[in-house]
Amino acid sequence: MKQVFMSKNAQNLCAFAKEKYGDGLEFLWQKFPKNAVLRKKKTKKWYAAFCVVSKAQLGLGDFKEECVEIVNLKLDPQDVLAFIDNQKCFKAYHMNEKHWISILLSGNDTLEFEQMCRFLEQSYALA
Repeated sequence: MKQVFMSKNAQNLCAFAKEKYGDGLEFLWQKFPKNAVLRKKKTKKWYAAFCVVSKAQLGLGDFKEECVEIVNLKLDPQDVLAFIDNQKCFKAYHMNEKHWISILLSGNDTLEFEQMCRFLEQSYALA
């Protein structure tokens, strides 16, 4: 499998999903080779989408060339707005903003890994 996601958080979250659910990254789009999903084996529903995006796409300034790694996770709609801080958690990039959030995986200012795992578990349950 190709190594796209270089941040420790991305690698650890993928390892967590592999160990807990037996799911590995699936690169579904030739046009977007740096994007991948985790999905349930039985239903094929996504519960995580890993992407490499520019900081500008998250509203983190005008750094169009500087990219970061994110994961989109599904949450209960009542919880989504509570976690958006536009520093670590954002409105979902390229997903339904009512049900999904984007979590910054690379850089110095990220969520605690345990919180990311809890979000991943919730996303899996909701998928």
